[in-house]
Amino acid sequence: MSFLQWVYDKHIKALEERDDLDFDVLHQSMLKAKWDYFESLSKDDAAEFMKPRRKQREDFYRELLEINGDILASCGLSFQRFYEQVESALGKLPVGGGILLDPTCSKLLLVQSAISGKYDLPKGKVDPGESVQDAAIRNIENKAGYSAILDEETPPIENRHKGRLTTLFYVRNVPIDFAFSPHYDKVVSGVEFFDLDKIKPNGYYGNKRYDKCVTRIVTTFLQDIKTYCRNVKIQNGVFL
Repeated sequence: MSFLQWVYDKHIKALEERDDLDFDVLHQSMLKAKWDYFESLSKDDAAEFMKPRRKQREDFYRELLEINGDILASCGLSFQRFYEQVESALGKLPVGGGILLDPTCSKLLLVQSAISGKYDLPKGKVDPGESVQDAAIRNIENKAGYSAILDEETPPIENRHKGRLTTLFYVRNVPIDFAFSPHYDKVVSGVEFFDLDKIKPNGYYGNKRYDKCVTRIVTTFLQDIKTYCRNVKIQNGVFL
């Protein structure tokens, strides 16, 4: 049995018997199938596979669904229309994650993407039926290898960009010397604390312009994070 057939039998085959099959049901099963396939790839191939609109990913979907062409017919979709909806849906899935701060509230934990090389907050999509709080804890664990306790007393901060809602929760007192070990090591190539005051509004970090770069979402939330840290320091009687 080929690996592709194994993935189909595991995630898609049961759908052949469903009378209520539609795009949403098929899409959720395909996401699980995609993850199994992703896990089978080398780090370099996985990075290529996850880049936006890569033909390799489209070919995987096509080959998987060609095992039984009746699956798409049951949804009333051509492959092209199905894949267009997949790409559109992926860009709108809600995201949950964390803003992890050291005990002094002067350093921010960021994870480096193995795909783009940029540094980002540990975050990821919210699964269907999952609360955004549970998704945040899960994504922090997977991306940073840290079991987070969310600051429930402080409301999360949110941002909507191109239809996607990102919700981030504060996590305080993260040890500087913690041995971070990301579970998703094909997605994350490093975990590092950044001095908040050295992250520039244009996304660059430190004095060397091209040394390190953070994502748009980090710069979007940067002022909110600095305000939060300033308030924590004032509450703790820290001289500013």
